[in-house]
Amino acid sequence: MSSRKTLELPAGKIRFAGSVRGVDDAGHDAFELSVSGSQALYGEWTEIYSENGYDFEIEIVSFGYTYIENLGNTHPGARQKFGAHDVNSIRGLIEALFASEEARTGVPAFTSKDARYLGRVIFRPGWVRKELI
Repeated sequence: MSSRKTLELPAGKIRFAGSVRGVDDAGHDAFELSVSGSQALYGEWTEIYSENGYDFEIEIVSFGYTYIENLGNTHPGARQKFGAHDVNSIRGLIEALFASEEARTGVPAFTSKDARYLGRVIFRPGWVRKELI
């Protein structure tokens, strides 16, 4: 993982991974996560602004990419699948990342003097691929 603050929790490690150009040539705000020493996986997040145009919440767009450059790839096979227990662990790590003021330090969305993070993380339908049991 890189110079951004990495949260090391019992369930795994997570950090903000910056803004990257994805496979679709668009910009994506990324995070990097690894569970129990597994390989790093990547996900995308975005801000959802309130009606006042300043206050915002976070939406998790997608997760499970093995390569950061693959963000934006809509093919189902581009992301790994996870069981229910893993999804809960991953969700908890993501919520911890956005709750950490220390981890958010220097991340552009959180540096504005006018904008205010409202503290809520929303998970977009289909944000993670689930294994069928």
